[in-house]
Amino acid sequence: MGLFSSKCQCIARLEGKVFVVTGATAGMGKETARDLYWRGGKVIITSRDKKKCMNAIEDIKSKPPSNRSSKQYQGRPGQLIPMMLDLCSLKSIREFVCELTATTPYVNALINCAEVLQSCKEKTQDGFEVHFQTNYLGHFLLTMLLLPRLRKNNSITCRIVNVSSMMHKYGQMNFDDLNGFKLYDPAKAYSQSKLSVLLFTRALERKLRELGLSGVIAYSLNPGLVAEDLRRSLVDAGGQLLFKAARLLVRCCVPLFKTPEQAAQTILHCAIDEEALNHSGCYYEECKPAKPAPQAESDEDAERLFRESLRLCGLPQTDDMDELLDKINVEMTAVAAEMAANQVHSGISSSSN
Repeated sequence: MGLFSSKCQCIARLEGKVFVVTGATAGMGKETARDLYWRGGKVIITSRDKKKCMNAIEDIKSKPPSNRSSKQYQGRPGQLIPMMLDLCSLKSIREFVCELTATTPYVNALINCAEVLQSCKEKTQDGFEVHFQTNYLGHFLLTMLLLPRLRKNNSITCRIVNVSSMMHKYGQMNFDDLNGFKLYDPAKAYSQSKLSVLLFTRALERKLRELGLSGVIAYSLNPGLVAEDLRRSLVDAGGQLLFKAARLLVRCCVPLFKTPEQAAQTILHCAIDEEALNHSGCYYEECKPAKPAPQAESDEDAERLFRESLRLCGLPQTDDMDELLDKINVEMTAVAAEMAANQVHSGISSSSN
């Protein structure tokens, strides 16, 4: 048991609520999905691995949260919907959003929880450093592509919950080399990706308020250290000294770490607790607003990262959020039409064979 572990106090049932959770096939992401499902919510579990996704769904359905007798779990569980999403592919993210918006009228919370932590230098299929794209840029694109739908349904509150890490405190933005390929250091890459999450949340919150989107609320948070998640990330890590030390820390200091269920509590607080609605745009630790590292409070860096992320994702370059969302909507309509045409072509090819 972690020595520092607050608990989400919300006892609400979630029938009729829809949640999208990335990184929900393991660790705190899966525990977040488990809690939402047993409260009666509809949970869309994303993964690039269909087998992992189905195994996670089976596990969630078969094992309730540890405090099963609590009021919030008294009732029928909700739904678990598997959907394929690869955050290391900008194309996959666009296709996921098209499918989601075609099948889901509204979303009550987007929980950006997926992450990687590894010691080897690796590029995604889009050519980005794997920490930068998986932990930050993929979630940036996912969020931005969903915003036109959220703007359309502004009467329905949607929370965007961006999961960061205490490691953001050690991050520094290197705008001359965001991928860090010139002098690669996996620890710096990971820390910068987690700092980027906070800066994006800061920029997004300001732009949402300027746009008048009162129904969309953004949070960033540190869930705490999770032994299981660190173990899973480090088990295949290379021989670098930092990762050897991290593996030793996990083995020797387990009592200082949280279980995945404990780590999910701050995520749940931001996603469902009414109290969190009073702190839009805040950074959270232990289910309450906290002060992040000074570099995470730079409006200049937040704006610069936002603009650069638009460019890297191939999104329109404009400071006008209304115009930006209009153009994104046009783009996604074209992507949906292309997907539909490909399905028709595939069906014709299959029938001819």
